[in-house]
Amino acid sequence: MLVYRIVPTKFAKDMSGEGARLFGGRWNHAGTPCIYTSANRALAILEYSANVPLQQMPANLEMVCFDIKLKEVPVLTEAQYPKGWNSIPAKTGTKDYGTAWLQERSTLALQVPSVIVPEEYNVLINPLHTDMRLLSIKSMQPFSFDARVKK
Repeated sequence: MLVYRIVPTKFAKDMSGEGARLFGGRWNHAGTPCIYTSANRALAILEYSANVPLQQMPANLEMVCFDIKLKEVPVLTEAQYPKGWNSIPAKTGTKDYGTAWLQERSTLALQVPSVIVPEEYNVLINPLHTDMRLLSIKSMQPFSFDARVKK
C-alpha cells in the first residue's frame, strides 16, 4: 500500500513520529509518536492545508510516498469510531483511542477516516511497532504549495 504525506524538506526522511509525539494530533496525545499519512496525494494536500496556517507554511516542502509492505492495512469501521471523532478541535476520546492503539502495538498501520473527506482515509503508522521494517520511503519529491487552496 502506498501512502503520502507532506512535510518540510528537513523532516522528509524522518520516520520516528517525533512531530506527533511533541504536539499530538487528532489520533494521538502528545508524548506518543505517530506518523500521519493519507491514502492519496490529494488528501495529503488537503490535510496539510487544514492543519498548517498559510503564513506558517515553509517554502521547502516534500511529498513523501511510503510503501507499507503489508497485504492488508486494517480499517477502523464506523462502529469503532470514537464519539465525536470528527469534532474540531479533536476531542479527547479520539486521542485516547488512537493513543491506546499506538501503545498496544497490535498493527503497524491503521486506516482512519478523514474529517475533511470522511469517505477517504488517512493512515496512521506506529513507528514503535516491530514491523517498521515493512515501511520504506518509495519516493520524495519537492512540493510547492499552491496558496489558492487556502484562499
